[in-house]
This record gives sequence, C-alpha cells and structure tokens, in this order.
Amino acid sequence: MYTEIKSAIDSIKIVSDIIKASKELKNFNELVSAVSEVNAKLVDANAAALASQEKQFLLTEKICTLEKIIMQFKNWEAKAKDYTLKAVGVDAFAYIYTPTVESSQPKHWACAKCFENRKISILQKFQDNHYVCFHCKSLIAPRINGKFISIEDAYHE
Repeated sequence: MYTEIKSAIDSIKIVSDIIKASKELKNFNELVSAVSEVNAKLVDANAAALASQEKQFLLTEKICTLEKIIMQFKNWEAKAKDYTLKAVGVDAFAYIYTPTVESSQPKHWACAKCFENRKISILQKFQDNHYVCFHCKSLIAPRINGKFISIEDAYHE
C-alpha cells in the first residue's frame, strides 16, 4: 500500500509538472506571439520612417529648385530695370540699355522678342541699314523720316 500511495503521489507530481510545463509553454507561445507582433510593428514603423525620409528629401529638392527659380526671377528683374522699351522707328521696337547706375557696358539695344522671353540678346548691325538678333533671327530696320537710326541716335532722342 505504501508503494501505491507513493506511486499516486509521484503520478500527481508528474501531472503537476506536466501542467506547469504546459502553462510555461503557453506563456512561451504568448511571448513568441507578442515578440512577433512587436517585430511586425517595428518593420511597419521602419518602412513609414523611410517613406517619410524619401518625401522629405523630395520636398527639400523641390524647395531648392524653387529657390533657384526665385533667384533667377530676382536677377532678371534687376537686369530688366536697366532696359527701356522704345520705338526705334516705324513699327520697330527695341529695349534700350539705360542703366540706373554707371556701367562699363557699352550702349546697346536688346531684342524685344527675346527680352519678353526673359533673355537679353543684343541686336547687331547687319549690312548698312538693319539690326539682327542672332538668337531669334529677328531683323529690324529702324528709320524715322526715311533716315536710318543708329544705336547712338536712340540715346539722344
């Protein structure tokens, strides 16, 4: 009888150990599940951070591009102040260089068509009685009362 009681106690002990082991196994499975869930959330957070970083980089690039464009507009406005649109004959117009401050640049005319496209293209004398824009190929023959007008004449009118 002692042996049977001891066997029963040993059996109960074994069952108790099995129950403890299964609880620990259940806790371990829950832990593994929780760790997997945390890892998945970390991966999602990492992907979101990378996407955000990429967007920030693209926005920074866009800002730099826009700042360059603004600078070009400001530079153009500063340059454009030194020119005045003027009739240089019948149906002939040019932007006359009239700097607001002393300049070492020689007197000249800029092509009206190119100027409107924010480009300063200096008109060059072509043959004896015409000026040409070598950029857009515009040709003007500045005359008043049949007399050819030179660049210098435009500064005295």
